[in-house]
Amino acid sequence: MASFPGARVVGGALNLRASASASATILATIPNNTSLNVSDNNADWLSTTYSGNSGYVVRQYVDTSRSSNRTLANVFSNNTLVRGNTGQYIYNLQHYLNRYGYGLTCDGIFGSGTENAVKGYQNSYGLTADGQVGASTKSDLLTRTST
Repeated sequence: MASFPGARVVGGALNLRASASASATILATIPNNTSLNVSDNNADWLSTTYSGNSGYVVRQYVDTSRSSNRTLANVFSNNTLVRGNTGQYIYNLQHYLNRYGYGLTCDGIFGSGTENAVKGYQNSYGLTADGQVGASTKSDLLTRTST
């Protein structure tokens, strides 16, 4: 299970739920841009604690790409990311690409829009523009400072 200290709430206030379900009891509402320590729970939910309450938040509204635990494996996985992949690593990739103005919807799905953004990023920074996110692209995204 990956842990992401220093993740941020994005897209508005976020409900902390008692279980990983949209119909679960709301334990607290977490303000936008709040820093959280979160852990993977499943494809759609992260576990966290806020104001003394332990619960679950929707993964889509948490940016783990700026976590203080930013190793290649924690942010992008050890595998090459390609079209068709889904999950937290793709959310992170989309958040990183949006720092460079790509305007992606952070949905955790590596579709044609994400692939085109990856190719654009790779082309802009002198990387092989194949649309796949391998070691060189991951390293570059993790270490480059966006303008």
